[in-house]
Amino acid sequence: MSRRVPQGKRTVKPLGAGRAEAPVARPCQCSQVDSFEARVPPAHGTERLPPTIAGVIRVDRVALRGLKARGYHGVFPKEREEGQTFIVDLVLGLDTRPAAADDDLAKTVHYGIVAEEVVAVVEGEPVDLIETLAERIAQACLKHEGVQEVEVCVHKPDAPITVPFDDVTVTITRSRV
Repeated sequence: MSRRVPQGKRTVKPLGAGRAEAPVARPCQCSQVDSFEARVPPAHGTERLPPTIAGVIRVDRVALRGLKARGYHGVFPKEREEGQTFIVDLVLGLDTRPAAADDDLAKTVHYGIVAEEVVAVVEGEPVDLIETLAERIAQACLKHEGVQEVEVCVHKPDAPITVPFDDVTVTITRSRV
């Protein structure tokens, strides 16, 4: 007699001859899913820490997408002479609860000011690599008091590549931790 097992499930053999102990749930070791989120109990003798991603405490997010500015970044003379449009996406990690509780802009990050500062970095001193540009943008964002972490994605849609492509991006994450 065959038993059909629904996809994603498996049968568990009862304890008996040849089986000394029941399986024990262990925290997930995968870097993509933390054990708290997966609802896996903590290992025996350990305390449950706040949920994290890559070791950084989860925080609220403020996103700015599609900031555009002309810059003169790149390794080729034509890029430095003619320039090109760069597009920046940001995700700022901060605790928005104090601002929300008091409805007070002074207790959060002013994303209008952040946007102007990011555009100034892109329009500013040229660098060879968009990795360097992304790092400079991240450091400018982390200067804001409440920002605990930032994800920066720099798009270079007009990169000098000889084959058809849609976009070139570099994405970095930086934090105070």
